[in-house]
Amino acid sequence: MQVTDDNLYQVLPKLEAQMKTATYISIDFEMVGLHHSDDINTLDSMEQRYQKMICGPRAGFSAVEFGLTVSHINEETQQLDHSVYTMHLFPSTKNLFFPKSPLEVPNILMSPSSIDFLSEHNFNFGSWFNDGI
Repeated sequence: MQVTDDNLYQVLPKLEAQMKTATYISIDFEMVGLHHSDDINTLDSMEQRYQKMICGPRAGFSAVEFGLTVSHINEETQQLDHSVYTMHLFPSTKNLFFPKSPLEVPNILMSPSSIDFLSEHNFNFGSWFNDGI
């Protein structure tokens, strides 16, 4: 289900209820850039890699889409049933999660190679701009 600025508050109660009883939940982010650091090596712990990525010189790339899959075991079939939610994330002054002043809305840092990748994989930039939450 595509969650937009228009239907967010109608979807949230169902999503919250599903998450409380989920067998498992998976998340996915689409980004407009990935940090690359020469400091990261294979001996780093996950915590060390994370700290290098968020504090590195190219940190600050935005997430443009958040995907959430909520899975439950179907008691009749003993198979997993999945509910998939996709949310475009766009910092807009019309968005309730950001201040209303255009000067207070965060900038978006993008990598051209990531934009190419998203375009090649049919990312909907129009929906990102117009329907993002």
